[in-house]
Amino acid sequence: MDGSESEYLSSRNGTSLPKSSPTCRYSVTVVGGGRVARALSSALVSAGCRTVMSGRDAGKIADAAAGCGAEWVLMDDIRPSDCVIIAVSDDAVAEVSSRVADMASSDGMSWRDTVVAHTSGTVPLSKLDARLPHRGVFYPLLSFTGRCDDFASAPLLIEGSDSSAADMLSSLAGALGSRYAVMGSKERGMVHLAAVFANNFAVRMQSLAFELCSSYGIDYELLRPLVAGASLRAATAGVDPHDCQTGPASRGDVTTIERHKAMLAGDAHLSAVYDLITESIMKTRK
Repeated sequence: MDGSESEYLSSRNGTSLPKSSPTCRYSVTVVGGGRVARALSSALVSAGCRTVMSGRDAGKIADAAAGCGAEWVLMDDIRPSDCVIIAVSDDAVAEVSSRVADMASSDGMSWRDTVVAHTSGTVPLSKLDARLPHRGVFYPLLSFTGRCDDFASAPLLIEGSDSSAADMLSSLAGALGSRYAVMGSKERGMVHLAAVFANNFAVRMQSLAFELCSSYGIDYELLRPLVAGASLRAATAGVDPHDCQTGPASRGDVTTIERHKAMLAGDAHLSAVYDLITESIMKTRK
């Protein structure tokens, strides 16, 4: 990122998360056919944006577009639009942006106002081809399962190489009804890491609990109210999750902890997980 980009981001960075009413006057091309591309395309179509999906596999993209109500074109047939959003795997972002830059270079005048952005939480802005004049990041802080991919319920983290890119992406966020924050690549990567702890690891803990119950023929449904209540308390605005921590480790109940460890003696994996999490809680308990 050059000096002008850093200055622009530092002047705009914040967490106020403004939110606008859904309305879209833009044309958007979404490159990719996976969960993120599909969910984003559906949301853009619903917001009234002219949305075109694109990729290498005609069959896959045609099916994806049909499910989203979008148009579609092959990757090599992409035409200039207000914004091109690259929603592919992290490893493919640089390659796809280079292909887009090749097309833009061969028809420079019609592409001069197009913003090209990717949707990754961990890929820095600098991975987009520098030949593209307006580059950005449009990262939805949302777990894409294909079931409840509601953009209005989750914030978008936005980064732009210049004011044109950032303004376009913030307008798209508003059209989707999403809150957004302008954030640099380093900070966005840290948010992504924190999300892995808060979301992915939390779900893994529930999976382990499910497996443990199943191995003893216990109905996991007994635990669902407990899980839902703990998640709700920890996710309440303004609440420090530390204040929601309960259980034997949080109160220093060594007797119960030793009893649990004895019950897990035959499972090295669960024992290791239990020991690690217990130690972490005990070190930070209030």
